[in-house]
Amino acid sequence: MFSTLRAKVTAGFTVLVIINLIVSVWSIYNFNQLTQAITRMIKQNYQNVIATQNMLMDLERDNSAQLVMLNGYVELGYRQFQDNHTDFFVWYQQAVNSNVSDRGIDILDDIKKYYAEFASATDSLRVVLTTHGHAYAQDFHYRNVLPLSNQIKDECFQLLDMNHNAMV
Repeated sequence: MFSTLRAKVTAGFTVLVIINLIVSVWSIYNFNQLTQAITRMIKQNYQNVIATQNMLMDLERDNSAQLVMLNGYVELGYRQFQDNHTDFFVWYQQAVNSNVSDRGIDILDDIKKYYAEFASATDSLRVVLTTHGHAYAQDFHYRNVLPLSNQIKDECFQLLDMNHNAMV
């Protein structure tokens, strides 16, 4: 069958070309799978970053609403807080839906727990303002509400760092 040198070289070259084609197709397939996985991961982390940043903005708006309450406009500030409260949980749910890591879920659980305490403390602040007066309410805000706000911020920044590191 391969009696001449030319036939042997041609057969050897053909086998090498076929092997090269098979390896190339396999490499393209694997590269495509890797690209899809990376794209999916970056998209999820990016969505989580956006959701976390918006939670931080809503938390700042909550703090501003509390200051409005402390400045004598209790009902106006409380309504603003309730609006921000709803927005916060919309972004929180988006973060939950886009999170893929166990560490991220633990952080989100902590955020939910601290935010529930924060909302309860804000309700208490409203009651304190109407029953005990401004000076006591400021002290209550400083001792009870502000530490919870700072804890939520810390958890959000941990979530941001985790997602930034995952994207890098």
